[in-house]
Amino acid sequence: SPSNNATNQPTTITLSWNCSDLDGDILTYDVYFDTKANPTTKISTSQNGKTLNRSDLSIGTSYYWRIVAKDSKGATTEGPVWRFTTQSNKSPNTPSNPSPSSNLTNQPLTVKLSWDCSDPDGDAVTYDVYFGTNSNPPKVSTNQSGKSLDKTNLSYETTYYWRIVAKDSNGATTEGPVWRFTTQTVPTASSYTPSSIVPQTVLVEKGSFSMGDEVGELWEGCRPIHKVTLTYSFYIGKYETTFDEYDAFCEATGKSSPDDENWGRGDRPVINVSWWDAIAYCNWLSEKEKLPEAYDSNGNLLDKYGRISTDITQVFGYRLPTEVEWEYAARGGNRSKGYKYSGGNNVANVALYWQNSGDQYLTGDRDWDRIVENNCCTQEVGSKTANELGIYDMSGNVWEWCSDWYGNYSSSEKTNPYNDSGSDRVYRGGSWYSLAIYIRVANRFYDSPAGAYPDLGFRIARTVP
Repeated sequence: SPSNNATNQPTTITLSWNCSDLDGDILTYDVYFDTKANPTTKISTSQNGKTLNRSDLSIGTSYYWRIVAKDSKGATTEGPVWRFTTQSNKSPNTPSNPSPSSNLTNQPLTVKLSWDCSDPDGDAVTYDVYFGTNSNPPKVSTNQSGKSLDKTNLSYETTYYWRIVAKDSNGATTEGPVWRFTTQTVPTASSYTPSSIVPQTVLVEKGSFSMGDEVGELWEGCRPIHKVTLTYSFYIGKYETTFDEYDAFCEATGKSSPDDENWGRGDRPVINVSWWDAIAYCNWLSEKEKLPEAYDSNGNLLDKYGRISTDITQVFGYRLPTEVEWEYAARGGNRSKGYKYSGGNNVANVALYWQNSGDQYLTGDRDWDRIVENNCCTQEVGSKTANELGIYDMSGNVWEWCSDWYGNYSSSEKTNPYNDSGSDRVYRGGSWYSLAIYIRVANRFYDSPAGAYPDLGFRIARTVP
């Protein structure tokens, strides 16, 4: 056993035979086993039992074997040569049970591809995964052992195609069918409601205004005055982003929380954050809210499909306000009453600045070592009067990062401008540390995006889809 000329035998088998001695002598057996028709390879010598296990045989192969019986008196008898053929290799079963199931729609932008597959011979199976936006997708994973693959950063409103090629350890392959799924549509103003983790925002309706220093008392970078038109509406943070809000991001992502200078956290505006820190927070908000991220790893703006863009109307995730958006909102948007400061001309009512933050203004660059008064610092957001749109602290408390690179003004009229090149990022609004002239809505300043200071924070914005 197997009987002579047996076919389709497994690759693990037990050879067995019968034999006896007419004199009743004790018998032992030599076993010869080979792929040659006259097997000469002795694989067992003088064994007592009449069985022998063989494993790891090759598929689709003829094996030859014979037994030599020896009695205790030295007599021998050679048996005939027997043969059997192992089974042919069977290909893996066709991959099945895809997830997402084929033709599924409204899928998230992060999915786990998974499938079922087995091999009828019990062979080890590996998989090549093909995935892309073409109906004949390219290979994205080779010889993986697991039956799943994570795909992230997919684009909205896009159809993806994928298939699996299963390969067993004996070289047989089976190609699965092409499956497809479509990702969700971009959330719209009517379909998206911010969750509780999103700071409160105020709607700023589209319009036109004169941007720049209309008084002529600020530094030259704030001039010339020029007309700007925004053809879209946007949301902007009602308050500066607070420590509570930013600390939630740090806790969720494992990021180190910024220093509060021992002034307190909670509802005070977050400080000591760089421009990079601020956009990381914005991208985290977008991810949590299932919105397309607004920035790539180099700080470029991204449209809803994840493509680099300077068209702010196509950037739907949470982001920093553009410099134009910031000044338009600070001036009160299309409800502006033309105030010098955001919310009024009485600076003490609308802004926290040097004269009402401890009277510790320091001439020259930031010299934090000289700030010793406990009351010379930030205050909780919303402590002063709001502007015409109900937005707080756009003059004073902390400077606020904007999305743009810094660039010189020109007198030409602009529509939806965004400055996408430079070496420094803009920030606006002045702070608790500023003289009144520097918290005017027309004032602007800039610094390295890596800069982080105790008088610099940010607020969020989002384009209305």
